[in-house]
Amino acid sequence: MPVNGINYFDLESDQLRKEVVLVDVRDYNGATKLPVEGVIHLPFAYIKRHFREIKSKEVVLVVSDPILLNLSVRFLRRKGFHVIGCYRPDHLVIQESEVKQVKA
Repeated sequence: MPVNGINYFDLESDQLRKEVVLVDVRDYNGATKLPVEGVIHLPFAYIKRHFREIKSKEVVLVVSDPILLNLSVRFLRRKGFHVIGCYRPDHLVIQESEVKQVKA
């Protein structure tokens, strides 16, 4: 079941408040392939041990797919965090490749 109240952010055009922390929960391969500046990189596999490294209670997640988003939001909400949105850096790459396939 998907989580509610999570908006997609475009980090190039949307402004985030200073209190909001970007948390990249993608694995190391995904995070190095499409890096995002100014994030706390905390892969989901390590989040249970290291979630205390997140200094703010308001976060925007950097994710690679809806399942990772769902699992991360549920865990962080249980720990008292307010997840206000998500960002998918591969989203634009996927859209561009789909457009090329349709034109071909």
